[in-house]
Amino acid sequence: MLWPRRFAPVRAGSRRFAEQGLTGLAELAGKPPPRTTVTDEVCDEVLAATLTRPPPELGITHWSSRLLAEWLGTAAPAWNAGFA
Repeated sequence: MLWPRRFAPVRAGSRRFAEQGLTGLAELAGKPPPRTTVTDEVCDEVLAATLTRPPPELGITHWSSRLLAEWLGTAAPAWNAGFA
């Protein structure tokens, strides 16, 4: 039986458990992904951009987080940490 893609982490965990026992699963637990740090320069750039109108060539009246991230060349979630 082929499992759907959403079960891939379950299959990987089952395989790891079969090969390494509980120690294989313990290595996975408690390791959150590293937090993204936002520099003061990025915060200043985002703040300055949100206080100005988007360029006319974009054809929009206000910034969305995705358009602003694309325009600035950064990831939209990256600046959330800087304004928390």
